[in-house]
Amino acid sequence: MYFRLARWIILLCWSATALAGGLPVAGLALLEDVDGSETIASVTAAEAAGRFRPLNQQLNAGYTHSTHWLRFTVQPPVPGEWWLEVQPPFLDDIRLYEPLPASPGATPAFREQRGGDHQPFATREIAYRAFVARVNLPDTEPRTFYLRLQTTSTSMAFLRLWQPREFQQAAAMEYLLLGLFYGLMATVLVLNLLYWAWLRDSFYGYFSLHVLILGLLYSAVNGFVSQFMIVDDPMFADRWLGFFLFASFSAGSPVYRRMLHVERDRPWLFLLFRVQMVLPLLLMASLFTDLYSEAIRMSVMLMLPVICVYVWLAYGLWRAGQRDGAFLLVGSVVVALGSVPLMLTMLGIYPGDLWMVHSRQITQFVNILAVQLAVIAHMRDTEAARHEAEARAHQAEIRAETEGDAQREHRQFIAMLTHELRTPLSVIDGAVQSLEYLHQPEDGETRLRYRRIRRSVGRINGLVSQFLAKDRVDDARLRVRPASLDGVALARLAVDSCVEGATDRVGIDAPAALPFRGDAALVQVALVNLLDNALKYSPPASEVGMLVEAMERQGQAGVAWTVFDGGAGITSASWDEVFGKYVRGEDHGHVSGAGLGLYLVRRIAELHGGVVEILEREGWGAVLRLWLPLQEKPQ
Repeated sequence: MYFRLARWIILLCWSATALAGGLPVAGLALLEDVDGSETIASVTAAEAAGRFRPLNQQLNAGYTHSTHWLRFTVQPPVPGEWWLEVQPPFLDDIRLYEPLPASPGATPAFREQRGGDHQPFATREIAYRAFVARVNLPDTEPRTFYLRLQTTSTSMAFLRLWQPREFQQAAAMEYLLLGLFYGLMATVLVLNLLYWAWLRDSFYGYFSLHVLILGLLYSAVNGFVSQFMIVDDPMFADRWLGFFLFASFSAGSPVYRRMLHVERDRPWLFLLFRVQMVLPLLLMASLFTDLYSEAIRMSVMLMLPVICVYVWLAYGLWRAGQRDGAFLLVGSVVVALGSVPLMLTMLGIYPGDLWMVHSRQITQFVNILAVQLAVIAHMRDTEAARHEAEARAHQAEIRAETEGDAQREHRQFIAMLTHELRTPLSVIDGAVQSLEYLHQPEDGETRLRYRRIRRSVGRINGLVSQFLAKDRVDDARLRVRPASLDGVALARLAVDSCVEGATDRVGIDAPAALPFRGDAALVQVALVNLLDNALKYSPPASEVGMLVEAMERQGQAGVAWTVFDGGAGITSASWDEVFGKYVRGEDHGHVSGAGLGLYLVRRIAELHGGVVEILEREGWGAVLRLWLPLQEKPQ
């Protein structure tokens, strides 16, 4: 595909060389008419000869409100009818003054021929996109012609003298070349419209709009709007050029901003692209005022640094190893080579020539193809990434199914184990209570042994309950089942659910009620584990406090349960670790437990959109706070 593309570009360039024909005019001189008051009589008067200054090249005065008079000499190699071509096609008002035969000493007489895109196309003597005038040269003697030029576009004029047959052959090749250009542009446009309709990606819509606007712009630049589209309204065709020139500056911004990865995290670049998009649209109002030349000059000056930024960003992508970066770099360099000299020519800074005018069109077309290749490369990379992601997702599904089977087996094992443990534990606990009731031991040692047996049974039951709770909160299918709850009532219920004797050691500071929404079973597990943790790690005779209060956190209302104990506390270095699985407090190996209590509290808090945290405390002991929002976390 790349070889075929290169072949088309070579064909375009080779075909363009066929247009280099005709004879240049000689002795060009320029008179600037600032206020447009000069006439053919005043510029041909004897005293006017010294007011003309010679030109080393064709006229290029940039954007100006002045009228320009050109004086030049034509000396054909053979007599007969010749055609004088004046390019480019977008000049507004052209008046050619051809000298007529006159007797010696008589006042010079001239035949005036008018052209330019302010004249209806039907009035043109020769049906061609630019101004072409017939001139009769009966001999090979040199003759002096005058050309008056006034335009709101950039004031440039390139003149060549042709024999009719040679010009018609060159024009036929030229129209074939331009037809090929528009055909390829239309292909790119249709291709991206199909991408847009298929992928629903706004980028392809912006790129299609960019290509369409460029095609409509060059239809005016090449004179086809007046020749084929709007033949009876030359002023509308003239504004068409200005409108799409501004629009082309603007439409390129979202395309290249996306392709060059300019996002909001690069503020000055993002602002530059925004200015490129918005400013030309605002300047469109100048089309209906006398400020058009100033507005278009401002837009051209804006585009010069923007094009340099394009090259710099594309170079960065290429250096980063992105495959589309190479195409973007080639396209941006090519368009810079064509656009920067042309824009300097349009501003009147660089002399330029007719090829410079066409170079923008050729290089812009190459750039469009380069961007299209970058889009295709990006699509291929995206498609490969999508296939890779699908493969990873498929592997993840397989792993999930395998892990799901393992988890189901794990849950079944835990359920079986807890059933097998709880039944004998219940029998043991019941038997101990019956023995204690029947024997009614009087000595304290026997009663203490009975209580130790029951406490041991209670600890085993607690461990089993923690493993069951851990298995439940780690299940990905778990969903919080919210209901209207009372935070104070849950706190009191948690105290009653703690180990034997805890009720006398726990003090609760709470209002009458604190309504909120949450999963009653899960919140109860969290509060019981907070209290159990505080009771286990506190001396047997110490008190544990619980404060229940309404608390706002980061602007969100909620309920907080704060538990104070009298233990050794938790070092700040291990604050994050104590909420992990199977983590035990330091230097507390004698305390029973599986290291799951605070892990369960953290998981339950996360499921509700809340948080559990350790607070700083002066003196002895630890302070842990569970905070849950008033409304449950969206699932």
